Amino acid sequence: MVTRFAIIEGGTVANIAKAAEPLADHWIEATEGAEIGGTWDSETGFQPATIPEPKPADLTRAQFEYLLALTGFGTVWDALAENAEAAGDRETFARLKAERSRSRFLLDKTLAVVAQFREAAAQIAPEVDLSDDAIQQAWDKAAGYRGIE
Repeated sequence: MVTRFAIIEGGTVANIAKAAEPLADHWIEATEGAEIGGTWDSETGFQPATIPEPKPADLTRAQFEYLLALTGFGTVWDALAENAEAAGDRETFARLKAERSRSRFLLDKTLAVVAQFREAAAQIAPEVDLSDDAIQQAWDKAAGYRGIE
């Protein structure tokens, strides 16, 4: 009789093979849940492979400007920088200018900047939705922006 065996390497199912009997100590009978990339240990048995969450795309400067215009956040960002400069807060002014001049933009960094200025932004433009969900949706759309065609 032929049996399915999971070939375990370092706790991970490296392969599945069929044989009449295990050919090595690390060949374990492949019961329910055994799949390549999954894990196995003697206490919990087979666990499915975990699929990492997809990383959001980085945005180019053009894509980020598209996002800023699409959401209205560009106008808010400019007002935040102008207010900081007018108040003599050169540090905040410089940070806002520097963040906007990057060549690539990361979602988590952008969300952190928005969180830092969300309250002030709401006073400047309460109609602009700067929630994480709104930014995520605009981010996904901006990631597909390839320029005027």
